[in-house]
Amino acid sequence: MKSLRKRRGITLFITLSVIAAMGSLIAILYGYIEHTRQKAIYQSAFLQAALLKNDCKILLERYLSKKKTSTDSGIRLTIESREREYSSVLQCQPILATIPITWLSVETQKRHPKNYRLAKRILENIIDSSELKEPNRLFDMIQKELFSGKVDQETKRWLRRRSDIVTFRRFKELIDRYRFEAEDPVVETIQWKLYFNFRPVSPVLKLARDTLSPELIASLYGLSSSEVARERSEGELKDLLDAYSDTNRRYAWLFTKEPSSLMYCKVDFHFRGSTYHLSFDYMDKRVENFEFYQ
Repeated sequence: MKSLRKRRGITLFITLSVIAAMGSLIAILYGYIEHTRQKAIYQSAFLQAALLKNDCKILLERYLSKKKTSTDSGIRLTIESREREYSSVLQCQPILATIPITWLSVETQKRHPKNYRLAKRILENIIDSSELKEPNRLFDMIQKELFSGKVDQETKRWLRRRSDIVTFRRFKELIDRYRFEAEDPVVETIQWKLYFNFRPVSPVLKLARDTLSPELIASLYGLSSSEVARERSEGELKDLLDAYSDTNRRYAWLFTKEPSSLMYCKVDFHFRGSTYHLSFDYMDKRVENFEFYQ
């Protein structure tokens, strides 16, 4: 009797072990199937984003080709495709609404001194008005360490390929190091991107005056950024700036009268229950630096 019970117990244990093993196998298979399904959906969403990017490019070409098209406050366009069953909003901002950070480089100083001097003056104004503990230290760090040109060849090649990310990353790391060394948290309150842009653009380009950020316009014209923002919202900014004839002559070398066709654009779209995002730079009828993420 005891032997029979023992055999039944062993049989039950084996049965439970087999059921547990099968349950684990089913869970693994289900996890794999779900992972494969999600991967397939993501890949399909990526293809959708690539098609959407092409639609955006065509739409921007048509929009910017119109005469007297204003891009002062950016672009906001609705994109609809009945064939692909989506509707999204394309939002673009002028890339050159601020000064390229690369104008602080040694190369720009040698080849385009006016651009360098302007960028240097803007940087000095930002630092001087921020009430930092050691403003000279920060200025020297930015000038000597970030744009000294003393970089090994391999790093130069990498920076050239990914300057949009690495330049800003290097800049932020430098700012963080200054904060630690000088024990100066005030530096974290400076809105650098209101004056400088970190996108990969041609070393020297003319800026479209009326598309500049309110903060940069205010710095160039001796106005307040709130006044510039108000005049822009009321559609009176051009008339206001035109009245400063001396300033406009001083910066004649800097400004172009053509609408800016250099845009940083982004689109959010829904696909199979999830939201995806894509961004890209639109530069002279070319799409560059395409990014896709969920």
